[in-house]
Amino acid sequence: MYLHKEELGMEKDSGKSDAGNQSNSSTPTISPNTNITEGTTEIPCQYSLMKSVNKTKAHVVNINGSKDQIYIIKIKDKHNEIRAEQISNRTAFKIPFEWLKPCTVYTVSVDDCKHSGSNTFTSSENGETVPNTVVTSVTDNKVCLKGIFNDNQKWDLTECVEITEQNSCASTHTVVLDTCTYTMNVALPPVKPDINFKETIPSQFEWMNKPARCNATLIISCTNNENENSVIYGLNTPVSLLPYKPYTCTGEYPYEKQPIKSNELSIQINCGPYDAA
Repeated sequence: MYLHKEELGMEKDSGKSDAGNQSNSSTPTISPNTNITEGTTEIPCQYSLMKSVNKTKAHVVNINGSKDQIYIIKIKDKHNEIRAEQISNRTAFKIPFEWLKPCTVYTVSVDDCKHSGSNTFTSSENGETVPNTVVTSVTDNKVCLKGIFNDNQKWDLTECVEITEQNSCASTHTVVLDTCTYTMNVALPPVKPDINFKETIPSQFEWMNKPARCNATLIISCTNNENENSVIYGLNTPVSLLPYKPYTCTGEYPYEKQPIKSNELSIQINCGPYDAA
């Protein structure tokens, strides 16, 4: 996180009136934008949004208000408030890149303050390919991705992707932002596998909804429900299961540290007119 603080100029509070000299004092003139509370002048609060062009472009919030006041800066994108931060008046607050997505329009507000000039900004302008992408979580139908950046602009680029037949096993994912797109080079998993046991001679397992791009091997793990012994089978290979024994079989596609699993398939092979009762 980048936090940059620097002292700002500040108007001084006016002193309290001397009650003992009221008879010798003239009536004070009150500015339309100044409130008098118990003899203390409250300075109207304003904030402005500026660009910092040091090593990288960043945005800085300057506040001009009461000396001892604590202000809350709020940053919102088009849909949500992403962050709130408390700062004192004499602080120039540099918004960290870690809070922001690239190519995104943000609005800045400060509680009990009016903005001077524009209070919106766009975090960056040009799209690019993310240097590195990691998978942070996987479920049956969704994978969450995080972009890793090498330079000083360490953007908060994360996205959870719903897996469909169309994007199953794709090698890239495109993140669509407000003003550009970013490309993540990452292998996506397949849609949840649907397996079937084909009772032919020889019997075998089939992957019914196999996407064309998915080349890794789907393995089938079958467990005998009576003795809990397990055996592993591949696709389209002969299967040897004992007759009249109940089995539970599951397809597993290797992906990251968590395989993508099919629903359980219950199997019991019967042998015709002499089936056991």
